[in-house]
Amino acid sequence: MAVARRFRAPDLNEVIATIEKETGPLNPLEIAHCFEHDAPLTAHGVLIPKIDPSRIQDETGIRFVLFKMALTTGWDCPRAEVMMSFRTAQDDTLIAQLIGRMVRTPLARRIEGSEALNSVSLYLPHYDKEGLSRVVNHLKQGDPMELPPTDVEDGAKLVTFKRDGDMTEAFEALTDLPTYRVERIRKLSNTRRLMRLSRLLTTMHEVDITAWDGSKKLIIDTLDAEIARLKQDDANFDTKVQTSGTITPNAVTVEQGTWKEIHGQTLTVPLDEKNIEDLFNRAGQRLGEGLHLDYWQTHYDRDEADDMPNRAKLELFLCLQDEKAWKALEKTCGDRINALLKQHKAAIKKLTTAEQEDYNKVQEVAKDPEPLAFLPPAEIMLSVDAKDPTYRAYAHHLYIDATGHFVAQLNSWEHAVIEVEIARDDVIGWLRNFERKPWALALPYETVAW
Repeated sequence: MAVARRFRAPDLNEVIATIEKETGPLNPLEIAHCFEHDAPLTAHGVLIPKIDPSRIQDETGIRFVLFKMALTTGWDCPRAEVMMSFRTAQDDTLIAQLIGRMVRTPLARRIEGSEALNSVSLYLPHYDKEGLSRVVNHLKQGDPMELPPTDVEDGAKLVTFKRDGDMTEAFEALTDLPTYRVERIRKLSNTRRLMRLSRLLTTMHEVDITAWDGSKKLIIDTLDAEIARLKQDDANFDTKVQTSGTITPNAVTVEQGTWKEIHGQTLTVPLDEKNIEDLFNRAGQRLGEGLHLDYWQTHYDRDEADDMPNRAKLELFLCLQDEKAWKALEKTCGDRINALLKQHKAAIKKLTTAEQEDYNKVQEVAKDPEPLAFLPPAEIMLSVDAKDPTYRAYAHHLYIDATGHFVAQLNSWEHAVIEVEIARDDVIGWLRNFERKPWALALPYETVAW
């Protein structure tokens, strides 16, 4: 874990002594500084080499970085998960710069079984409390198109609740519940989603070594079938692929997996070698994953035999200009995605939570919301104010603290309902669902105007 620190010069020996007290003796390869001095420094008997801020991210052995202004003047390091600042900051802009650089998912991946390692921690004892609160509130209400909603909590109040070891069967049942995500993220076509899923199954997790080749063949066969249909429906189709003529592309686009017509002037394109290659590359952009090259390679021998080396390229382009063909391809790929997920559901559930999340992401980017696997974490961290009487301890929750209870702040009717329910003899357990948590159970709904 990379740790960034800011300090006053007289405190340097104390900083190193405190670190070593917690971690043991430091190796010079584990610590570095970004001060204006170009030479190494020595503090508390530890040699601290100089490093350029731009190199920190790639030096994976470094655990601690000492600096003065580097973090607020352009330095970026996703490995930095904990920061301690001794600086006094009154300016909202400076506070926002510092916090904003730390708002990210550490290492861009999930750390199995440790919620603490899936968050970032900032210790700012000398920051202006009101200014800090304003920045924190802004982050909580951030536009998800610019900055994902961010939960900012007081680290001193965080309590870790772990899975109740007696609730194994309840957690197994939870993983069979469907959940949804309808965040404002870019959606993908089923063709791209299918190839992402196939790569996970084949290359990444070796669940199904035939998935990748099988999906490519399915796409190519579907394109062939649609081209055959177009030839049957359009007597002029073969004429359109003659390289001595011209072609008029339809004004359409596929945005986030949805077919859209573009109204405006149409263009007629001469079919010379350069334009054919441009049209072919446009087909590749629509399909993704280099599938246009796979299609062309599959039909290359045929093109050579009939002395029309660009036939397959133009046929593919014209096929992807047809709305009916595109929708047929999308339906075929969507059905294949559902079939693969159903076929390998048991094998996927045996993977780690982080690996299972990769499969959820394939479904998350679907044009329409799809049910995802609900993945309850190994532990959760919540802010608990021990001095606030509205925080009460409850029994039979799926996550418990060291005393065997779950502590939460429920409103009056929630408290009344839970008290009645957990008193029943047939109740096994319950789960408090927290909005905005990555693991939260969610269901989409539509607002209907009457």
